[in-house]
Amino acid sequence: MRRALIALLSLSLAAPTLTSQIPSTDPRFGEDPREQPDDPRKLHDDPRRDEVEQRALLRTDQLRGAEQFELLDSEGKKAELASAIGAQPWELLGWIDSMCESWLALRERASWDTAETQLEANSLRAKLERSALLADQTIGDTAFSAWVARVLAWDDEQIARYRHAQVLFKQGLTAFNEATSAQHALRALTPLRQAQEQLQPLGTTWEAITTLSLIGRIQMANGQQDGARETLQEALRMGRSLRDRDAVWNGIAVLLDDAIRQADYNGAEKLLAEQYRISMETGDQASADDVIRRLTDLTRYRQLTHQ
Repeated sequence: MRRALIALLSLSLAAPTLTSQIPSTDPRFGEDPREQPDDPRKLHDDPRRDEVEQRALLRTDQLRGAEQFELLDSEGKKAELASAIGAQPWELLGWIDSMCESWLALRERASWDTAETQLEANSLRAKLERSALLADQTIGDTAFSAWVARVLAWDDEQIARYRHAQVLFKQGLTAFNEATSAQHALRALTPLRQAQEQLQPLGTTWEAITTLSLIGRIQMANGQQDGARETLQEALRMGRSLRDRDAVWNGIAVLLDDAIRQADYNGAEKLLAEQYRISMETGDQASADDVIRRLTDLTRYRQLTHQ
């Protein structure tokens, strides 16, 4: 009976296949979708070509996530911004991270010490601190303010360490995507662990979460269960703090499959409950319905076997 359950649930509960566990293109290194030709904020074919009038054409409720946050912030609509953040807490990471990257780009400018760059930096610093504080106040946390404070305090050596870690992560990601088997994916562990070493002194960052998440999935795929559980639990802890939906969701998927195989049904139910909560918080009704179906299958099996 238990074997039948595993066969049934593995089809729906199993972690993504090795090559589908993360996007083929890491979103942090992709092109900004807001800069695409069909960006409604551009409206190149609007004959009026008046930026103010073009902006008025955009309705805030037609945007979501970072774009909506950015527009509300630029218009000084703090209450509406807080409401949008409260409704979309899992969209915060990309918004705050994009500002952190802009800050680091300023710090790396050759003209950093000029009055013009300093003026721009002061404005961005204030925006980062204000946005992180509002995010924390809205969701009842302190993680975003702590993250932003660390990034703003990085010196040249720490920024160089961070950039080196990004390069190493991309190398690991490339090796992972090119792997044709779980064993071949082990080659990705060397640059990924090197990236982890570079990132560890810098605290919780998106890169650190993603790196740990990928390491854990490779470990689990190669039968290194103990190491994978420890790695993924740390990735989940960090991912929850910064609302990294992909890292948390995928980490849960891997641990869920492991829990089913270990007959840890209480643990499996807790993981499914978390996936359901995330689905509801992100407005993903299809995933929520799927999780309910999985919970129903698990509950039915436990009733039949009295486990």
